[in-house]
Amino acid sequence: MALEQAFECPATLAKLRGGPLGTLLEGFGDWLLEQGFSRHSVRKHLSNVSHLNEHLGRRRRPRLQRVSADDLAGFFRAYPSRCRHRGSREKHVRCVRWSVHRFVEYLKQRQRFADSAPPPIYAPLRDAYLDWMRRCQHAAPGTLAVRSQSVTQFLQWLGPQATPEGLAALTAAQVEQFFLADAEHRAGRDAGRCNRRCGPFSGSVGSAATRWRLWTARSPRSGLTSWPACHAV
Repeated sequence: MALEQAFECPATLAKLRGGPLGTLLEGFGDWLLEQGFSRHSVRKHLSNVSHLNEHLGRRRRPRLQRVSADDLAGFFRAYPSRCRHRGSREKHVRCVRWSVHRFVEYLKQRQRFADSAPPPIYAPLRDAYLDWMRRCQHAAPGTLAVRSQSVTQFLQWLGPQATPEGLAALTAAQVEQFFLADAEHRAGRDAGRCNRRCGPFSGSVGSAATRWRLWTARSPRSGLTSWPACHAV
């Protein structure tokens, strides 16, 4: 396989095969060799696209069989300010963009690229909530960004239940399950780091949840008349 021809380190191979793009990166490496790219070029392109794989992994995306334009847009919004690279950052980001462009070319040939993803089911709820935070709570831009991230993560976890009707049927036990699942994910293998890592997030989501309940109680735009089961959380 192309990955073994380009890399020897077991940890690097495991890193490339892990994450949301693991399966697609295998095919991408084979495709590059078929197109006549040298092993050095294959290694460089795979290394660059691995940053996209890491970005999607941090967002807890499942293993993907398709990539969307929105996935790429989110990556390139976040990556330039986050990357750590010796030398020119601008040059490095240009190289990453070029490798991702090659990756998209491969995806399109395999019909695994979506030019635009449909809006998620929770988008109307999230957007109405943030609008209420902006207008009625006078939230600052930084606060809105934190609330958006926290509430989006919760709504993504709810899945098909992330609708006004689904939230109306939400129970305190389900909310507790979300916090426990997130704590387990963030703790990883090092249980000693759990409190340090979960503390800031739990405070952020907990504060967001308080505002969310206030919004659902006061805003007719939420489509909810109350959220009684979760007031104890």
